[in-house]
Amino acid sequence: MAQRFRRALVWLGLVSPLIFQPLSAAAQTAGDFYKGKTVNIMVGFGPGGGYDLYARLLSRHLGRNIPGSPNVVVQNMDGAGSVRAANYVYAVAPKDGTAIAAVNQNAPMYQLLGGAGAQYDATKLQWLGSMANSNGIVYTTAAGDNPPSNLADA
Repeated sequence: MAQRFRRALVWLGLVSPLIFQPLSAAAQTAGDFYKGKTVNIMVGFGPGGGYDLYARLLSRHLGRNIPGSPNVVVQNMDGAGSVRAANYVYAVAPKDGTAIAAVNQNAPMYQLLGGAGAQYDATKLQWLGSMANSNGIVYTTAAGDNPPSNLADA
């Protein structure tokens, strides 16, 4: 009987950590994760342009609206119409929510259409939002007495 009791205790000692471990482990909250961290906004254009100004405006308010109030820093990484920054955020930057890309709004389409140098997969990027709304248009000037009536004629 004593030997059976000892075996039961050994078995319980081996199995109980497996049973009770999930109960004792608490998930880290967003506030705990971001506290003391820095969120980097990688702008795909040089300083002073529209994307840079939008990112700097966003950086002033973003940190206090994320649990844990992380620091928010804007970094410019111009090159290839923001493809360089998109490649960096996709392949090099941390994948933990501390890196945001502020790149050309057409960057996803550029990659999907086989754009040169795009080393990111647009289908695996997470869109957060837009600071502005714009519409793409195609236009031409009138061609004398025979202006084009459709895109093929232009």
